[in-house]
Amino acid sequence: MNIRRLFYFNITFKCNNNCKYCCSHNTRERNIANVEIDYIEKVHAEYRISSDDYIIITGGEPTLSPHFLKIIHYLSALTTHIILYTNGRLLWKYNLTQLNKFERIIIPIYGNKEIHNEYIGIAHGYEDTIKSIKYINTFNPNKIEIKLVIDNNESLKSIIDSEDLSIITMSNNISVNRLIKLKENLSNYIPNSAFIQQVEKVILSLYEQGKSVKFYDWPLCYFSDTFKDMIMSNYDGQSDLMFNIINCPANRKPYRVNFDGQTNIYTRCKKCVLIKFCSQIMQRYYCPVLKNNKIIIGVE
Repeated sequence: MNIRRLFYFNITFKCNNNCKYCCSHNTRERNIANVEIDYIEKVHAEYRISSDDYIIITGGEPTLSPHFLKIIHYLSALTTHIILYTNGRLLWKYNLTQLNKFERIIIPIYGNKEIHNEYIGIAHGYEDTIKSIKYINTFNPNKIEIKLVIDNNESLKSIIDSEDLSIITMSNNISVNRLIKLKENLSNYIPNSAFIQQVEKVILSLYEQGKSVKFYDWPLCYFSDTFKDMIMSNYDGQSDLMFNIINCPANRKPYRVNFDGQTNIYTRCKKCVLIKFCSQIMQRYYCPVLKNNKIIIGVE
């Protein structure tokens, strides 16, 4: 089997949102640096990016980079596996030929219009994002992955009751994720049982609609026994995408990911049989996926 590598490129730290819990300190501190195409070329010269490798393009907001299209054009000649992390606000301005260079486009939704805009700190950001989602899904519902980022029952219910739910769920790929707050101590996180029950219902409902559903940053042990049994009984040891090596500029050099490593959420997790299904994404990049009547291990 060929070695699969995952390359992360933060091509700009500029952003047109002002999210409460932005995970990029460079963006929070208003660093406006952009990655030039020559940096991408140097990475390729050193590591020889191949058609088996995956590229993640992120930021800040990557569509704000003045080199965005040039970088994508260059990388698309090396591999078809290019994934874009974006708030989606500007995608409706691009033609589909440009957007089709991406294998997957990941766009977060934090709640209904009011909750989403309050979180991102922009008055009309939600409207722009929904416009882009509708634009792309009308032509290819497999292109976008909607990332539902849930903070509490209120934000979850607001999405379920949203007048835009049909647009959001038009996509065939959806992930249901817990909102990680800046400097939050995960070891102290104890989810509300009613909240977890509602999250579980949403995951199963989407799965029953034929969606490919990812979920992560949830301690799986808090879900119902029925849900956990379904996960364990339908997992056949297979993976969707397994990367041997992660290449992220923030780490200065490539590193190997330990698939069976330990989480640091709770001490009791160390010997838990569920450990590979609820690890923190920033530690191992893996998450469970309900897909095609089985559970697989995929990549966030």
